[in-house]
Amino acid sequence: MTKKLNDPLIFDTSAVYCFGHRGGIEDVLHVFSAHYTLMTPPEAAQEVLREQSYDYPRLLGRCFSQQQVTDSEIENEAVSKAAAVLGSGEIAVMLLARETGGTAVIDEKAARSAARDIGLPCVGTFGLLWHAIERGWMSDAEALEAATRLKRAGFRCPSTLGFATYRSYFEKLGGG
Repeated sequence: MTKKLNDPLIFDTSAVYCFGHRGGIEDVLHVFSAHYTLMTPPEAAQEVLREQSYDYPRLLGRCFSQQQVTDSEIENEAVSKAAAVLGSGEIAVMLLARETGGTAVIDEKAARSAARDIGLPCVGTFGLLWHAIERGWMSDAEALEAATRLKRAGFRCPSTLGFATYRSYFEKLGGG
């Protein structure tokens, strides 16, 4: 069982890409947007819009609201240290999640580690897929197929070969 997701869900660039051109699972994103407020800070939205291989202006407009971070001071030591290696999008996602009480949706390992170090709820794309399975928004087979597409598209994750179910794959990744 995945952890409870705090509304809103604050997406970083990579997670938006996973539901868009990398994974082709925009339909699941629409289901999430019916149950949660999906946000992205302008820093991440600007990064997303640089990708020309997908209609990201439409996706952002239909599923996400943008919200500027109002307190951009990085006062926590863990985030300050992480800022040296993280981009402005990841930092803005963490700050916005802290401001709103939401869940940071981040795939980058260093950013997720920093988010957890400061006590933020954090989930990655694969955790969202698991959440969708648990709620009946997609099947196990659909999630495993999406993970396979993500791997083929260059998403940094272990191969899905040899896994009969998303559950077994997700558990191998340390989820579940």
